[in-house]
Amino acid sequence: MTGLDTEYFWSSLFGASWLSFSYLSFLCVDLFMVTSLISIYLIDKTKTFKTWSIFLIWLSVFPYIIVPYTDTTVLPLISTYILGYTLLKKATSRSQQIIGAFLLGIFAMLGYLMKPTAVIPLIAIIVVELLYLFFNRTKKEDNLKLIIKCILVIIAALCVQFGYQIKTNNQKFVHIDQKLKVPAIHFISMGMHDEGGFSQIDAGPMYSAHSSDEMKKISKKDIQTRISEYTPYTYGLFLIYKNYNNTADGSFGWLQEGNFIDQQPSNFVQNWVYPNGKYLNSFYVIVQILWILALLILLLTKASSENSRLYLLLFKVALLGGFAYLLIFEGGRSRYLIQFIPVIILLLGLSNFSHSTNNLN
Repeated sequence: MTGLDTEYFWSSLFGASWLSFSYLSFLCVDLFMVTSLISIYLIDKTKTFKTWSIFLIWLSVFPYIIVPYTDTTVLPLISTYILGYTLLKKATSRSQQIIGAFLLGIFAMLGYLMKPTAVIPLIAIIVVELLYLFFNRTKKEDNLKLIIKCILVIIAALCVQFGYQIKTNNQKFVHIDQKLKVPAIHFISMGMHDEGGFSQIDAGPMYSAHSSDEMKKISKKDIQTRISEYTPYTYGLFLIYKNYNNTADGSFGWLQEGNFIDQQPSNFVQNWVYPNGKYLNSFYVIVQILWILALLILLLTKASSENSRLYLLLFKVALLGGFAYLLIFEGGRSRYLIQFIPVIILLLGLSNFSHSTNNLN
């Protein structure tokens, strides 16, 4: 619903054309880049230029910037609440820490309302912070400060939630029937067969169901049936195959869904990414090479400094959490990885590949 609210607000100001919404995607990606660079500067300013360079390379092979969808509009929400967390950890002034707490609470809730998977980095933050508290003795004063920060974050998130509920209940441009809300278990069921992706066969009964409870019963029955069809060995193979579908394509499934580009390319950029472009095959090859290199760096990297060690662990946990989510719920296509690009680029920015490879010798 938050994505629809955003598009409705934008269209009321700039019109409802495809070009107008493409500008919205462009703006969101730029905001994501700016907030991520600020986070990197606060964590380890020596990595700022490197991260900026990674962004330039990524933007040259990321055609989804022209596609209006929540995959791109959620990016600045995630990167902004990561910036809020970074301010909470790194800022020395009380006012900056308060700003960080509100950025974390506000934009984490906005991200969740737009795309629930947006909170996976937040879950990673909570897990890493709890581990830090468990393994490190802290003073009572520090514990009190942490409690106050958590209260501020929760207050900010609740304010967004209450405001969202009030606006949703009073808006007039679309009718919402809460009784027909599709339950999360439906997406678990959908992710358990075929390629683990969207299935019209599964979606059909949800459209014809009369209540959310009826949808839950249908999904539970489907899960029980599908579990009985697997052995531990075959289910393991299914998960391996599904993870391959989730992560293997460096283009994030470009042009594999929908037919939203029907004009002939007329310049280099269009020839680079359009369906009939002369350089489209070259685009696929180059982007796949870059994706393989990125995965190798993420696999082999270690922290280059003590300052970045906590964040490297945090972003790795967030990325693993994203992979696990796509294995459990609807996945089966690499487009879903777009929402985890903030974590991936921050990881690449903080990485020290040469240091890692030297340690292998």
